Amino acid sequence: MGYMNTDKTLLDFLPQIEEALARGHGTHNVEDMILLIESGKRELWVEGDGLIITKVEDWPRMRVMRFWLAAGKMEDVMALEPRIIQRAREMGCTGMVIDGRKGWAKVLSKGWEEDGTRSFTKAL
Repeated sequence: MGYMNTDKTLLDFLPQIEEALARGHGTHNVEDMILLIESGKRELWVEGDGLIITKVEDWPRMRVMRFWLAAGKMEDVMALEPRIIQRAREMGCTGMVIDGRKGWAKVLSKGWEEDGTRSFTKAL
């Protein structure tokens, strides 16, 4: 589903998406993103010059909406939050999750808590 409040498409955000994916340790590329969105495994949300790609995760005791990738102008990115919250509730989610750089703490709206965890990776 997702939401598009702009004339822009995913392709208009390629430089920002590639930059965000580069921080993801090579787990996905742009082609993977397009396939995941087209297959319905991810949802694309666009507002002005910002985008968020989300996914629903089923955990043993709860369902969450994960902000999986964000790119573009932060003001426009954060303007998407109310719509994503509504969609998460419609899908039976009881929480939302963002893994990201510590700068997120400065821009997140009221109600978000930093849990003190960080993701660590090790190539084999």
